[in-house]
Amino acid sequence: MLNTFSQFLKDSGLKNWLPYKLVKESSAPTCEWLYVGEEPFLEPVFDQTINLRKHLPENRDRQEHVTSVSALFEWSQKIEAAEVAGFIFHISRCGSTMVSQLLSLRREHVVLPEVPFFDEVLRMPQTNGFENASLFKAALKIYSQKRTGFEKKVFIKTDSWHIMFHKEIREQFPGVPFFLLYRTPAEVISSLNKAAGMHCVPQLIDPKFFGIEEKVVTIQDFYDYPIRVIEKYMETYIAVAETDPNFFLINYSQGMLPIIEKIDNAVGIRFTESEFARMKERLRFHSKHPQIFFLEEPASRTIDEKFSRVSELYNRIEAARARSGA
Repeated sequence: MLNTFSQFLKDSGLKNWLPYKLVKESSAPTCEWLYVGEEPFLEPVFDQTINLRKHLPENRDRQEHVTSVSALFEWSQKIEAAEVAGFIFHISRCGSTMVSQLLSLRREHVVLPEVPFFDEVLRMPQTNGFENASLFKAALKIYSQKRTGFEKKVFIKTDSWHIMFHKEIREQFPGVPFFLLYRTPAEVISSLNKAAGMHCVPQLIDPKFFGIEEKVVTIQDFYDYPIRVIEKYMETYIAVAETDPNFFLINYSQGMLPIIEKIDNAVGIRFTESEFARMKERLRFHSKHPQIFFLEEPASRTIDEKFSRVSELYNRIEAARARSGA
């Protein structure tokens, strides 16, 4: 069945088909595919896009839609794809979802927010990180396919922990801007304590992935763990600012429209007044729940000693942003 479906995909030119899941039941991982149709990807995160597309009639036999992983390298070379225009990295809870939502308002844009398949590939175990990034590049080209003919630019909103792969991604995309979004640590950590992302749950992503050696044992350890993770993110941001030639530090406090204008200027999009008007309307609503009006949470401040290191790193990032003229 694998060979039959592989031949079908080749014959179709992969039109509207995407690899969406790694199947690791054998020594050689395989890849499960999903038919996505021609509708644009407008959902806040790609998990929602997948759940919607699973109900299309072409996906009734998903377990039979399997190919080898290695086929992605060959097939990606034959895809007509839109240009990769920017990677949106973020430390979590700092406006990246809204940024991707605003960018998606232009139909020429393909916006890929937190694609699960990209994470599976980048964190594929027992392989070299640069090899994983090469497969990531092949998968990204397939995700960037011109499905309607209008697509011109692709923006990737990464998972927050993908900043740890910045060297590998930069090697694959040497000329693409990296947009590094961040926010006052106390506000980020306060939000994560209310609703933890998977990067703040040690059982989901091993602390050693971030270079964290401390054991998370007690309830207090778990509550403080996001501080350690955000420290690692910010340390990496500083490393990018010191070594990468094409980065843009962006603070949530700058406001959404100024952030979009910065991306506009860096990429050369040139949004129109009518598009900015649509963005202002979208900003009235929650980024992840577009049916709910957005209410800014009160600023969170702390002088807790546990925040001393992360606060120092934040100040260094702010200094680097000022030096860059952002």
